[in-house]
This record gives sequence, structure tokens and C-alpha cells, in this order.
Amino acid sequence: MNCKFKQEGDKYIIVKKNSDIDSIVQHVPETITDLLLTYGDFRIEKDIKAKQTILKKLDLYIEKSKKELRGYDNGLYQRIQQIVNKLGVNHPIEPPYDKLNRDELLEKYDECFTMMTHLLRYDAVKQIEEKNKKFFLEDKPEKL
Repeated sequence: MNCKFKQEGDKYIIVKKNSDIDSIVQHVPETITDLLLTYGDFRIEKDIKAKQTILKKLDLYIEKSKKELRGYDNGLYQRIQQIVNKLGVNHPIEPPYDKLNRDELLEKYDECFTMMTHLLRYDAVKQIEEKNKKFFLEDKPEKL
């Protein structure tokens, strides 16, 4: 079925296996990990309100590191902001986007989620890169 189970207290969440998500969960706080995994829960696949809630919380997390994340890929960051600010995540849906049907809106939310995870993965890769820079002593000043 390409799914895995995640236990939360006395309940289990069934999520689709997703190597993109698996590659970043160890680099973000547990609350963000839960959001990332919950987005893949088959029970909310067509749930606009649940997806809006998750995207809003992910956006708040991204905003905390706005300067750094924006520096990785400003265009990607700006596109995420357009979706969350114009398509009903942070603010009411603006015209002409209020003409989107349910499936089109869900598609935009899923695209936004993919872009958010890419931005978070980029940050995770940068963290690994910095860790390896230190490991290989590239951060040490040269001796004269």
C-alpha cells in the first residue's frame, strides 16, 4: 500500500511513504514533523480546511526563518507566499482566484506543500553542508 503508521498517543496516523518528507523530518522540530506527516494522511486528501490549517502552520514556521530561507531561492519563497496569501490559507481568497473549484484549490495547496518541503529540504541540506564543513576543518582559520 506504500503507507506507514505513526503513533500519536492512543491513535495511529496512516501516511503515504514519501522520501521527500522522510529526508527532512530529522532536521525540523517535532511539531513540524507531525504537520509534514499529517499532510500525507489519506484521511485529509480532499479536506480543504485541514490542508489550509497545515499550510498556515508551516508558513508560520517558514516565516520564522524568512531571511535565510528566502536567500536560498527567493522566487520559490515568493510563490509560496502568493499561494498562502491569495488562496485562502492566511487570508480570504482574492478575486479572480475565488473562481477556482475545489479540485483546483486542492491542487494549488498540494503544490504549495511540495514547494514548502523543497524549501525546508534545502535548509536541511545547508545544515548538513555546514556540519561537514566543520567536520573537514574548513571553518578553521589558516595558520600563517
